[in-house]
Formats: sequence, structure tokens, C-alpha cells
Amino acid sequence: MRKPVIVPRVIGCVALCAVVTGPAFAQPPQSPQGPQCTASRLVGTWERVSLLRNALSVQPPDAPLFVKFGSDGYWSMMEMPDRPKVNTPLEQQTDKELWSRFERVEGGYGTWTIKGDIVTRKHVVNIAPGGENGSQDRSCIFEGEILALVGTGVNRSPQARFKRLPAQSMKPLSLVGTWERISLVVDGKPAQPPAAAQFVIL
Repeated sequence: MRKPVIVPRVIGCVALCAVVTGPAFAQPPQSPQGPQCTASRLVGTWERVSLLRNALSVQPPDAPLFVKFGSDGYWSMMEMPDRPKVNTPLEQQTDKELWSRFERVEGGYGTWTIKGDIVTRKHVVNIAPGGENGSQDRSCIFEGEILALVGTGVNRSPQARFKRLPAQSMKPLSLVGTWERISLVVDGKPAQPPAAAQFVIL
């Protein structure tokens, strides 16, 4: 009986692999790219559309947060959830009612810098107690037109994503910038002090 002739398939694979990986199909070396996130690209006003902490959604249920990066190196943020209108004067509300008015409200301002793809925000003033004078590092990533600010820790948490708000059609004004209120007079009487300074970013 004649023995069948077996041709090992690996020979065909090796030949094919040799052809595919030959010089004609070699990929050109990739040139290193600069940082994707630049100061000029980051400057503007952004609305947070989602927030994840440890892979769990925080927004929703939290309300959107708005953050503005100014070209003068200042940033500001605010989060104001929808809440029902209450006609009861503040001094007549219970502690629980007062707390519910400010639950999940956030805000603050400070200075910002960028190095590579890391955005550092220094919190000068913060609504949350203890938030002042801290710094926050976030990886800055653009996913198309969406801005992602991602934690730099091992678990890459939190992950906040923003959409840019359209610029308003305004002529350049000397009013644009970051301002600190140094005095306040109400009905002819000084109110600051004792009131604290106020900051406004236009």
C-alpha cells in the first residue's frame, strides 16, 4: 500500500508570514506627537456631561458642572442642581430644609497650569469645606470634541467628560478677566468688611 504524502501546513504559514512581514509591507516609524492638550485648546467654558467615580456613574444623578478656563490662568466652576422654589424665609426653615437647599451645590475658583497632558488646578476658594489651597492633577484627553479630565491614580478615577459651550459673539472688552471685590457699600453703609471678598470671572 502506498503511504500518503503529508505536506506540513506550517511551511505554507511560514512562507505567507515571510511575505506579509517583508520589507514591502513594513510600517514607517511613527514620529512622536506633541501633547494633545494645549492651553489654547483648553481655554473656554465647558459643561460636564458625565462623571464616573470608580467606574460608577455620579452624574447622573448629580447635576451638570460648568468649568471655565481663562486665558489669564484663572479657572472657576459651579454646580447648581435644579431645586423646587421655596417661599419660606431662610430664618424660618429647619436645618434639614436649609441643608437640602445646598445639597450637591459645588463651586470654586483658582489658578491653573498645564504641563504635557497634565492639567493642575489650584483651589484658592471652594464651597466644600477644606477644599482651599489644595491642588488637583488631571490627565487631559480630547475624544473628538469631548474633553475628558481623568484622575492620575492607578484606577484612573474620577473621569469627568465635558462639552464646550459655544462662544458668545462679543467684541473684546477691557472688562474681560478675573476680578476681586475689595469693597462693597449697600445703602450708604460699608458691607465689606465684614463681608468677605467676592471674585468674578468674565
